[in-house]
Amino acid sequence: MKAFSSTSPSLIGDACLALANLAATKGLGPAAVCEKGGLTALIAAAHAHGATEPKVREWSAAALANLASVTGTPDVHESILEGGGAGAAVMLLKACDLTSEREGGLRCARFCLGLWAHLGREPDGSEECVSCGFVHAAVKVLLDAPPQVPAAAALASEACRAFATLAFGAAEGKAALRESGARRALTAACDKYPTEPELQQMARALLSEF
Repeated sequence: MKAFSSTSPSLIGDACLALANLAATKGLGPAAVCEKGGLTALIAAAHAHGATEPKVREWSAAALANLASVTGTPDVHESILEGGGAGAAVMLLKACDLTSEREGGLRCARFCLGLWAHLGREPDGSEECVSCGFVHAAVKVLLDAPPQVPAAAALASEACRAFATLAFGAAEGKAALRESGARRALTAACDKYPTEPELQQMARALLSEF
């Protein structure tokens, strides 16, 4: 990734996929990605090529989400937060094209929101995600996502899980959701995906908190 960072974005995307696979394994894989320079390379790749190269956008987001999903290894989450992983995920989320890329763009957005949903379970992670602008970016994604598309419904469900880390927590979290327009986004999600019972249940539970 260091050797080809400026000359071959597509190859960097493949490297991000390799790291995403390693980050998804049990055992030493996730810690190795963080400790051996993989996390730093992922974040650098996201900032360098995430806005223009779909492969980098999707697979760097997947790798970050896989790392964030690791349980029982606090050092991995600390590495993501200290290395700027949350900010990189927000940037990737804003760059996702939910129309022309179709499945790829929706998957990428879901990975980004998955990172928030995992990191947001801890106070430090929740605070960092909010300060990076995740709430406003997620609201926009919910409003822009196409209706009646299964992958978009799954994305909306992931957004609900991310919102839940704030809605059922401290008053500051609920205020952040209200101020960002989350009520309108959740109402739109209910209207767009009327045949998704799990999504309907989550969205309406969140709305009741407002």
